[in-house]
Parts: sequence; structure tokens; C-alpha cells
Amino acid sequence: MYLIFGDEVIDSSQIAENIESGSDFNVVTDLTKSTKREDMAAFLLWIDEAVLETPDGIEESDEKVDLLMKACDEIGSGLAEIMPKYSKHNFFSFRYDEAKAGVEAIVVIAERDAKNQKLEDVLKRLLRQL
Repeated sequence: MYLIFGDEVIDSSQIAENIESGSDFNVVTDLTKSTKREDMAAFLLWIDEAVLETPDGIEESDEKVDLLMKACDEIGSGLAEIMPKYSKHNFFSFRYDEAKAGVEAIVVIAERDAKNQKLEDVLKRLLRQL
């Protein structure tokens, strides 16, 4: 799906390629059509637990999950460097999978002029669908 960011027209598959090549995240699914909007892109991302920096010696699983989620959010905030020029994004890590040893997250991308509330609404709707 093609999106307009400023004076550029970018395919959502190109954004997915940029995420995979410019970060430690793997794009699991392109959720752009699920946003039900023509001005936003969204992706389900995966990052391996080994990439996330957490202190050693943490035995309690709840504390470990919290630290992994925070580390994932920190890396996700750095995605701004590889996003299209006139865009903004909202990132949220939402699930730790102990069996696969990694964290799932969603990123929603919109043109810079879009309201933050719309980004949050789309993110919440996508989280309910997953």
C-alpha cells in the first residue's frame, strides 16, 4: 500500500525493508490494511531476547519481562532515524514469548501532521485485534 509523507510517496513494503535492514527488529506482518486508514502504516515486529540488554542474575520472571519490555521500547524509540522523512510513529511492545525467547511489538506510522490521538487510537484498535 502506498502512503504519502510530505512530498514523497512510499510503499509500505519499503518501510518494512527499512525497519529490517536498519534495526534489530524483524517484520512479522504488515498491518497497514488493518489500520483501515489510507494515511497510516502499521507493522507487527519481533525482536529476539538476546538482542535486548538486560542485567544478568535476574531470577524473578515478572521483573525480567518488565526489563525486556522497557529495553524493547527504548530500541523502538530509535526507529525514528529509519522512518520516512516527514513521518512520526508510535511504538508499543506488548507481548513476551518465553518459548520463542523474544518480544512482539507494534509500530504505527503516520504523516507528521497527523494528530497523536489518531495514532494512539489505531494502535489500541490493532492491539485488540491481535
